[in-house]
Amino acid sequence: MKTNFCIKSFLISLEDEKANIPSGIDKNCKKCEGRGEVDIMLPSPMNKKITVDCECTSDEKLEIINTKILNAQNTLKKYHKIFGSFEDDFNFEKYKSVYKESNHLIEIIEKYLIYNMPNSILLTGESGTGKTTILKMIWQILVLNNQSVFYFNSAKFENLNYQAFTLVDANKGIRNMIEYAKQVDYILMDDHLCKPHKNALDGYYEIFDNARAYKQKIIMASNINYNEIIDIYKSKDSLMASRLDVRLKGLNLIECEVMKSEVNL
Repeated sequence: MKTNFCIKSFLISLEDEKANIPSGIDKNCKKCEGRGEVDIMLPSPMNKKITVDCECTSDEKLEIINTKILNAQNTLKKYHKIFGSFEDDFNFEKYKSVYKESNHLIEIIEKYLIYNMPNSILLTGESGTGKTTILKMIWQILVLNNQSVFYFNSAKFENLNYQAFTLVDANKGIRNMIEYAKQVDYILMDDHLCKPHKNALDGYYEIFDNARAYKQKIIMASNINYNEIIDIYKSKDSLMASRLDVRLKGLNLIECEVMKSEVNL
């Protein structure tokens, strides 16, 4: 998995690649042997051989790169719809230059993504340490590497559960979030597990159980650490806390603290 891009820098690289496409045919192309054309067999029921332009021709290369650019532009629009435009040019290298105390953490996350580790991650730290920024960068990396990902706004989920007894649409919104989370490779959970609410916790149980069943990975961000999360729920209901503890441990969580550091802009 490539981790050195954000969507904007990826778009710049595509535009550079487009500007340097040589005209004509690649005479050294092994696929078409310099002819600029290749024969392909159409699938059943046609079973017919046709001749098409090879990918080495400038026209084909231009069409391919334009498709990539359009897809990246649409991905950037989706990013803006979810997160807004703030920090949309952040990649891991820029983050490490701004939040210097977190360089080691970013290296851990890079290895986690590159080697496709089976664990889930809990990012902890004070408000303002850059946890959401890390989730934004991870979202971009996953999408650019063709991984399906859902940014799960935990505060929104909690609020829907508070409204569930008075608003019919709230229950629909809850089910939509749970069902959508079931369909992706990665779930990114922001502001997670800070407000104890029994109904919301039932929804989290379902999401965590689905993640184990479908071998999904969850990357959570919370202002409090693992033990503090469990203590908050234990103060309300010890059985509730025990059930949560079992499920979180079942995700094989790696807990990583995002350190407070001087921001260098």
